[in-house]
Amino acid sequence: MQNLSLKQEPIRLIPGKDYFFMDVLYLQELKDQFSSIDLTKDFFDTLKNVFPYMNFPCARYTVKEELFYPVQVKPIYYDDAEEGDVSVFVSDTGCIAVIQVEIIQDFVSIFDYDKLYDANYEEFDLEYLTQIEGKFEKHKFAIINLVDENGIGGGGVFRVIDKY
Repeated sequence: MQNLSLKQEPIRLIPGKDYFFMDVLYLQELKDQFSSIDLTKDFFDTLKNVFPYMNFPCARYTVKEELFYPVQVKPIYYDDAEEGDVSVFVSDTGCIAVIQVEIIQDFVSIFDYDKLYDANYEEFDLEYLTQIEGKFEKHKFAIINLVDENGIGGGGVFRVIDKY
């Protein structure tokens, strides 16, 4: 997979396009309710129904430059997040899917969290990720892993920013 950031490498996105930033585990929860939701409607309203207990399940960001650096996903304090701020999202796992808005319905329909990792949940299954990548045009989605090789990082509240 070309658009996978494991150690803070930049990913490539399409300038001028909007992307959702969402924890991969939440994507699976979204898929589990897929038959009863319509992602073609307002995505944030849909998320409120799927995640009624969570204020920031997903962020939306308009890409300014082709290279996006993981440090642009900045940890913040929950109290610094304002209701309705679409640049803020919460993560439990620290593994973030970055998905172009126009493919969200198709992406969620084929995504499978249980195939994302190898059998021991220690490494990404690159074959599975490459299969997903092959279903879309280049740079329509990416995976950013915010957990380093020592297990530091991961969950929290984040804001997607323009510059790092």
